[in-house]
Amino acid sequence: MPSRISMASGMRARIPAKVDANSLGKLIKSGGYETFYGGKVHLSPKLMPLKAGFDEYCKDQRDQLPAACIEFRDQPFFAVASFINPHDICFASNARQPDRRGKPLVDALYAGPGVAGGSTAAIPSQQRHSRAGTGRHQSHHEGQRRHSCQTDSQGFQLPRLAQRPMDLLPLTERVDAQIGRLLDALKSNGLEKNTLVVFTSDHGDMDGSHRLASKNVFYENSAGVPFIMRYKGVIPAGVVDDKHLISNGLDVLPKLCDYAGVPIPEYLLGRTIRPLAEGGIDNARRPYIVAENTTGRMLRSDRYKYCVYVSAPSANPSSI
Repeated sequence: MPSRISMASGMRARIPAKVDANSLGKLIKSGGYETFYGGKVHLSPKLMPLKAGFDEYCKDQRDQLPAACIEFRDQPFFAVASFINPHDICFASNARQPDRRGKPLVDALYAGPGVAGGSTAAIPSQQRHSRAGTGRHQSHHEGQRRHSCQTDSQGFQLPRLAQRPMDLLPLTERVDAQIGRLLDALKSNGLEKNTLVVFTSDHGDMDGSHRLASKNVFYENSAGVPFIMRYKGVIPAGVVDDKHLISNGLDVLPKLCDYAGVPIPEYLLGRTIRPLAEGGIDNARRPYIVAENTTGRMLRSDRYKYCVYVSAPSANPSSI
């Protein structure tokens, strides 16, 4: 939730009135764009789509979302497609038992367009889980609230941990096919060359590394997220930038304002990365970026990362 609020507001703190008035949907709409939000929200009440400048809102997070996005073609348009997957791994981690809402889990989650259901191909990365030992997983912070997608010392046993990467494959294939439908629609409707596409995420996943199964820690598995921009004929294709520090939370809003021709609020902590994305010179290169959540705070430079947690990890320090 903090990550999503940062992307929607450009801020790390609470939402005062001026931030509410200049949230993502409201700012882009002020530039003359029709606005659409679809999928997972996970935001504060003030930033719920229909209260935050979005004209239309589709609640579906999976198979119905691509069609809803494609049908929304008023121009100029701004659309957020917030797909849930591969987050359904939360349910898959509970094996094939019904969840507390009585909904079917693994088999039903794998079903869908573009999914090679039940794939169990060998995955080299699963070798890194061997350090998990013979016991059950332990919570990575004392007193942390547990739920189905966090480390669970009572129910997440080693055999399930080894299966986890295999569970992720069909879920990733599923969302890949859904995103592919959106990109194909842009091309078939002649919008590919005048539409900026941004792909990013609110968090990563430990996926068993360092004996951890979920997020909320500052290892790269959890804190590092994809950040891809595509604008045919404007942003050079196939370029990977590994020299600059980008905060997807703080930099998304000013960058989108820049491309939409909307004045960037002066109080924002982030900056537009449009010149950098288009192959220009970055005149405001950061020496470091900061991330924080309920567990602690991280400061990261090009070479180093310094993390302070509010409580000591419950696992053996030598294993962390």
